[in-house]
Amino acid sequence: MVLVIPADNNFDFKFLNNMKIFKYLLILSIGLTMLSACENLGTSKGVSLSGTVSDAQDLQLFFDQVMLNTTQVIAKAPIASNGAFEINLEEKLQPGIYRIRVGSQRAFFFLDGTETKMKVNTSLNQIGTHEFVIEGSEAATDMLANMNKMRKRELSASDIPALIEGASNPIASMHYAMVGLQPNMENISTMRKVAERLKEKYPESQYTTLYTTEIDNVEKQLARTQSQEVIKVGQPAPDIALPNPDGQIMKLSDLKGQVVLLDFWASWCGPCRRANPHVVQTYNKYKNKGFTVFSVSLDRPGQAEKWKQAIDQDKLNWPNHVSDLRYWNSEPASVYGVRGIPKTFLIDKDGMIASTSVSPYELDATLEKLL
Repeated sequence: MVLVIPADNNFDFKFLNNMKIFKYLLILSIGLTMLSACENLGTSKGVSLSGTVSDAQDLQLFFDQVMLNTTQVIAKAPIASNGAFEINLEEKLQPGIYRIRVGSQRAFFFLDGTETKMKVNTSLNQIGTHEFVIEGSEAATDMLANMNKMRKRELSASDIPALIEGASNPIASMHYAMVGLQPNMENISTMRKVAERLKEKYPESQYTTLYTTEIDNVEKQLARTQSQEVIKVGQPAPDIALPNPDGQIMKLSDLKGQVVLLDFWASWCGPCRRANPHVVQTYNKYKNKGFTVFSVSLDRPGQAEKWKQAIDQDKLNWPNHVSDLRYWNSEPASVYGVRGIPKTFLIDKDGMIASTSVSPYELDATLEKLL
């Protein structure tokens, strides 16, 4: 552009100064735009997970998203000879349940979707026990701590409803409900509340759809089971009179005045044996408050010794152990409609059936209402 100055020398030099200012501002604006673009190029929109896993050299670390019945591998990374690994994802993660796994060890945690940079320094064994933290995710670290407490039994079944209600995110509540609650009538209302929270916060989430469907199926199954049960809540508990390991006849009716857990089990029953420590723990806690256990064994004919050994090995230190050693032909099992074990009934102080589906893992919470 050619600037012509009038010959009469009356040209306004303010115009020239304004042009210089405009040119300066234009250059400054272009510079700031370029700087901003450079900054955006250097900023990741995704998320990273890095750290070390000792004792896992030359293995692979898998990072998975966990749904109710499926698991999707999001990424995997080799673990170097010094234990280091690094995963970089281009996109942010959606709120959900995730896990890391190395070999047979795995740990579950919740991510709320705000994470950008996470760091883990742990050992192979600590992954399996959930005994580590994830820097950069308070939500994940919180769930890891609670999962570790569950494993150590520092959180009992009676603590789970409060844990579920207190979780800040319904997906975390859903996970606690899935791993901590038995699907029975005592827990169905708590499970329904979790589903309602999911619908409110994440109406389009797959977690919401799958969990709601799961609860619907549980309710239908419980309704079918209840309709087929011989024993109903509110009716008198049929009496049982069978010999104990010493041959002495023991009667269920003799325990009237106490709250009684009627427990059908057997020495050959794996799930029964795994549940026994929880029953023992509850018995020791409430035995001086009016609670006891009446155990009916479905052991096979001729296997009295195995029955006695299981009582000793599992430290079932209540006195009420009986059996007719008739396996599935056990008379009391037939009277009570027992089709699988472990099967428990809770009987109140008046000898009436208080529950037909109480779980050994959640016995404490039910007992608090009856004692």
